[in-house]
Amino acid sequence: MTLVRRSRLASLIRDEKFALYWFSELLAYFSISANTIILLAAVDDTLPANLAEGLLLTTSFLPALVITPFAARLIVRFGARAVLLATKFASAAMALGLMAALLGQSVWVVLLLNALFSSSTIIFIVASGVLVTLIVDKKDLVAANTLTNLTPSAMIVANGLLIGHLEKQPILRFMRV
Repeated sequence: MTLVRRSRLASLIRDEKFALYWFSELLAYFSISANTIILLAAVDDTLPANLAEGLLLTTSFLPALVITPFAARLIVRFGARAVLLATKFASAAMALGLMAALLGQSVWVVLLLNALFSSSTIIFIVASGVLVTLIVDKKDLVAANTLTNLTPSAMIVANGLLIGHLEKQPILRFMRV
């Protein structure tokens, strides 16, 4: 296994195209993990015996099994950039819908919108993987993939720390369904 050199990572981050790409990845994964953590807190105790949390996690991860095979077809047909933009607009609309559903206290609408949000996210992830090959030289691909593969886990940790602290604040207490 080849270790990625620090100089290769540093040169990638200094590259304007990759830096913008990676920053968009950081923001995307931050919002994806924040969405899941906030929704888990919001649906807590809405159904008996942690059923809501189980259903929420199912609607978060099950779409990947169904959607991933079709994501490549969408990318081939419409192009990675167009698919990325479409998924981000769709995710933004569904995030607004999720906020409305939370305020309306409908756990079933939250679960449905979360499944749609997760489907859009899966398509985004597949399209994003294609895009990195278009903006990075072949010699930098291992370093680029290393950074982009570490990003989701880093954002989950960052969100866990941030939201764990914020959940104790009054601003997030109103979000319980």
